[in-house]
Amino acid sequence: MQEHHRPIKFILSSLRGRFFYLFTALFLFLLLHPYLEGSGLGEFLFILLFMLIPVAGMYAVSYERKISIAGILLGLPTLVWCLELFLGSGMVPRWVGELFALVFYLYTALVILTFILKAKKVTSDLLYGAVCVYLMFGMTWMLAYRLLEGLHPGSLLMGGGSPPGSLHEVADVLYFSFVTLTTLGYGDMLPLTSQARSLAILEAVCGVLYLAILIARLVSLYSASEPQDE
Repeated sequence: MQEHHRPIKFILSSLRGRFFYLFTALFLFLLLHPYLEGSGLGEFLFILLFMLIPVAGMYAVSYERKISIAGILLGLPTLVWCLELFLGSGMVPRWVGELFALVFYLYTALVILTFILKAKKVTSDLLYGAVCVYLMFGMTWMLAYRLLEGLHPGSLLMGGGSPPGSLHEVADVLYFSFVTLTTLGYGDMLPLTSQARSLAILEAVCGVLYLAILIARLVSLYSASEPQDE
């Protein structure tokens, strides 16, 4: 009888973990954002999904007081920037919002990564955290490319010809970031300047090393704990 209840217990324990919600926010954004372009309602839903990421991120790093306070101080300006993307009022300079978001995404990824490295055993939520770190790396580099493009226009060859600062451009640079992180390199968007190429190199190396080192560690932790479960 206990064997039949294990899948249910796994799902319930996943829903209780703090990293599950960040994983869900990231997954929904990456899955749905291509279908939300071209209309006012679509752009509103785009921003709503985008805003779920810092909200879930602040919750994910809230397990210690100091870490939680730093996450809130970085996360709230990120939420304001997300709203500014939709309103386009110009009250918050683009580079300020993107810089806060970049630091917040990187901070969240490193906090979760530290938590994973200190873990003694593999849990379902720990696996969600491992995926979140990888996805947050892609989001972080997306913002780095946008900042670079703002400082040095023409750093990236934008295949779609999107207007600078538009939501569609966010989707284009997000695509380029994850294509680089996974080392697919389709070639439809290219880094043209030395600064952009340097960022692309660092992102590709980071993606390969993360999968090779961290995921291997998780597998070894699981293998070491497996006899104890028996």
